Amino acid sequence: MIKYTINEVLSFAEDSINQKVPEAKLFDISLVSKQGEVLFIEIKSGTNVKSFAALYKQNISRQTSQSVFNKIVYNKTYNLLITNILGDSLVDKAVRENVQFIDIAGNLHLNIGSDFFLLTGSKLRQELITKSLRTEIHFAWQKVIFYLLNFPGSLHYSLRKLAEHVNVSHSSIQQLEAFLIRKMYLVIHDGKKNLEQKFDLFNIWIENYNSKLSEKISFGKFKIEDERCPEMINGSGEDYLLSGTSALSIFNNKIGFNDFIVYSQDPESLMQKYSLRRDTEGNIELRVRFWKDFSTLNPYGIVPILLFVADLMNSSIELGRKIGTQYFEMYLADVLKDKEEYSLQNFVKYFKELV
Repeated sequence: MIKYTINEVLSFAEDSINQKVPEAKLFDISLVSKQGEVLFIEIKSGTNVKSFAALYKQNISRQTSQSVFNKIVYNKTYNLLITNILGDSLVDKAVRENVQFIDIAGNLHLNIGSDFFLLTGSKLRQELITKSLRTEIHFAWQKVIFYLLNFPGSLHYSLRKLAEHVNVSHSSIQQLEAFLIRKMYLVIHDGKKNLEQKFDLFNIWIENYNSKLSEKISFGKFKIEDERCPEMINGSGEDYLLSGTSALSIFNNKIGFNDFIVYSQDPESLMQKYSLRRDTEGNIELRVRFWKDFSTLNPYGIVPILLFVADLMNSSIELGRKIGTQYFEMYLADVLKDKEEYSLQNFVKYFKELV
């Protein structure tokens, strides 16, 4: 087995990476200093510059990979792995576990500035993928983040219990935890987990809401007869919960009924119960409910507070967008400061003021 110095590894990595990328994305990788086994690396890409505290392991096997990866993700000493050749399967594993790395073959997974760079020789056909960190939040993570924000007590659930409540896999929750810890949204002190920067985390959640969540849970648009609207408003809270401007009508009946969003665990039965007919231009959208255990948070028959705000901000009705945005800017930061679950009753007065 040929052994290289760290400078040779960095030089070879830089050369092989830059052979694969457009000139505008060239990387300049340099060793700044060394303290014990910690290597301080500076990486430039265009105008972006970032320093890393790196762990250098010449060879990593499948057997030793987990302990090495854990050092990068959980140990505050390192945030970058440098190795000779990681190999396709371990490259995939490192990406899944949010490990930042560089190897001599030109595989790279780095966060520099606001961009995340992912480059692998075989998996991505030597293409450089540049993506905003905010696009990392995929469908399963969206559901878990929503649950954690609305029900902070669930932070202390076991992985099995949380997975059952949110209906996602254990591995998705583990990967999300690693991401939240890396981005300092989740802090663990003396074994206790605390969610930090919740307002910013909700900003990330709402940015991904339309593209990653609402489309996946939509059951379709329907037409409801005007005379049945009050009946549906008054019936919410048992089989279904309201959102959008129709939910605002609970606080002010002048809002109107032309923008129904309804969440139900069984939208098919709801469609039959109210004799709804599919209509792409219809005034009611049925969505599949994707959370549990919020009955105590919904005494008014509407969805949890954060989802209510998100749907208002994305409403097709100007008044709904205005009220949602005002609530977001005026009150939501205070709502998210609460350590416990949020009681909607405490915040209804704000909606009444706005409508």
